[in-house]
Amino acid sequence: MRLIRFIMFRAALLALCLTPSMSGLALEASDEPTIATSYDSKADTTQIRASIVIKASPKSVWFTLSDCDNAPKVIPDLESCKVIERDPASRWDIREHVISPRLLPRFKTIVRNEFTPCQRLKFKLLEGDLRLSDGSWTLKAQGDTTLLSYEAVIATKISVPQFIITQSIESDFPKMLKAIQKTSLQQTKAPAC
Repeated sequence: MRLIRFIMFRAALLALCLTPSMSGLALEASDEPTIATSYDSKADTTQIRASIVIKASPKSVWFTLSDCDNAPKVIPDLESCKVIERDPASRWDIREHVISPRLLPRFKTIVRNEFTPCQRLKFKLLEGDLRLSDGSWTLKAQGDTTLLSYEAVIATKISVPQFIITQSIESDFPKMLKAIQKTSLQQTKAPAC
């Protein structure tokens, strides 16, 4: 038992040492995914910042980002995305996500999204199996490219070792950003913003 606790302690310590601090961290704009995580032990939350430059218009990136029907093709481990309620003026919607991440239990969330088309998608957890999942996607036109940035704070309801959360983020976020990039480049019917 002592050996197992020692191994878990060492793994957690290693994960904390390898997790960069969020304060003062400026993510580099690149067509390769850039991801940074930070753990707040007092609040027991994980902050995530990520970005990627996509050689597509903001409207193509926006269409990919806001398309619930195709979200499982873009977001790793997302089983389903279902719009439960929608504002008639398309300023917000409420979605149910079912996610089955590797190394973590399957979970469901109900999230309210607020839209500023082609600029920002803000999300806030309303209910579900997470304790916290609030943040935003921001799109910024840069000539013929779009800088896509993500910032969020997440927390689980159950105790999950931080190194597992960090490992899941570092594994899944590059795949997700590259999938958004690829899908955005293939968009031919993106509506005007």
